[in-house]
Amino acid sequence: RAVCMFSRAHFFRLLHLSRETNRRSRRPRLRLHQNLLRRCPRSCTADNWQPSPASLFHDHLIDHLDAQKSIEDSFESGQLHSFTGGSQPDTLAMERDPEAAPLIAPGVTKRQSHLVVKCFAGLAVLLLVLYFAMWLPAGKADIPDRHRRPSHKSNTSLPVVLWHGMGDSCCASYSIGYVADLISDHLGVYVHSIATGGNTAQDVSSSFWGNVNDQVASVCDDIRNTPELQDGYNAVGFSQGGQFLRAVVERCQGDEGGWRMHTLVTMGAQHQGVYNLPNCGTDDDDPKDQPTSACLAVQAVVARGAYLPYLRDHLVQAQYFKDPYRLDAYLANNPFLPDINNELESKNAAYASNLASLERLVLYRFQKEYTVVPRGSEWFDFFDGTMLVNVSDTALYKEDWIGLRTLDEAGKLVRAEVPDARHMQFTAEWFQTNVIERYLKDK
Repeated sequence: RAVCMFSRAHFFRLLHLSRETNRRSRRPRLRLHQNLLRRCPRSCTADNWQPSPASLFHDHLIDHLDAQKSIEDSFESGQLHSFTGGSQPDTLAMERDPEAAPLIAPGVTKRQSHLVVKCFAGLAVLLLVLYFAMWLPAGKADIPDRHRRPSHKSNTSLPVVLWHGMGDSCCASYSIGYVADLISDHLGVYVHSIATGGNTAQDVSSSFWGNVNDQVASVCDDIRNTPELQDGYNAVGFSQGGQFLRAVVERCQGDEGGWRMHTLVTMGAQHQGVYNLPNCGTDDDDPKDQPTSACLAVQAVVARGAYLPYLRDHLVQAQYFKDPYRLDAYLANNPFLPDINNELESKNAAYASNLASLERLVLYRFQKEYTVVPRGSEWFDFFDGTMLVNVSDTALYKEDWIGLRTLDEAGKLVRAEVPDARHMQFTAEWFQTNVIERYLKDK
């Protein structure tokens, strides 16, 4: 009965009731719509209602909480009565006022109904993690050396700090470890690859599960305790490692008179967060392009789970989930991204001055990006729920909350694109030419 409260239109209950019909029918979609129309409340038969399960689920999930008071008032006034099931799953006896609110199970409190919504939302977020994790290679028990010391020392280039992305580790020979060797051998500099776990398996899992604020604080201490970095360094952040290194600059730049970052290069970072699953974005070049109803339904569920107290403090991806349809909830409940973007009411002036102290901030966006939604987040563009807003039109830029406009006006902000490439898909030759030679070579 509690499940019946999950959707005001009894979506899951109707799917269950029509299951037998769907197995026998040659036209299951038509039969499903017939059952929905027959059993839904009067409000669902309005002229603007589209008989699509995905859109029905999304629309009623959004106004679920608002509907509960009306439903409870109807029970108190006696307009709604209990229901009993017959001998068959699709038998339902109802006694209700045709103008009354949708029927729910009596005796189920508002708190219990909210718990059901949160459970389903939390499950959806965990499924998102599994969606990514299923493609990951297995980690090893020990962690290789994350420090690369060159065979020949350069007198013209700074050391380099790397922070890997989701599902990777600091030193995997097929990914960041290879990049570290490439930089060290080509420039003759010390390379420090950040690890947030004690071994490879922990390092990989910490890119999914952990508190990002704690990780950033730990990395700041790690950098301060690395003598090779005390005269300054450049940094490259891959995917989510990009915004994490930006947090290092804003919070720890020049601490105690040293360890200053000079150039930060971010590869496909989510600077304005993400708001949906991969492949559920819109065409950034087409302002009329909108997410599908199925993607909107998924987004609504994931958004509710991302801001639950336990998940938001432990699921890494939830800590940069930015729901454009519920910005108030995002600002109130997201513990990481609103802070480093200085979006909260109380601004931290040090964040703007620290980021503006960079000699260069380079933002790389992947041309065929489908993993990061929206793709423009990699350039600080923001999807407002209707269209993608260029960074120059956002308050973050206009009011210079984090020093981005200062960098841009000084010619220190670079927005570049990895051509004909999906997320984190580039060759060693491209990286050497466009990142190492262009932005990491020479002081």
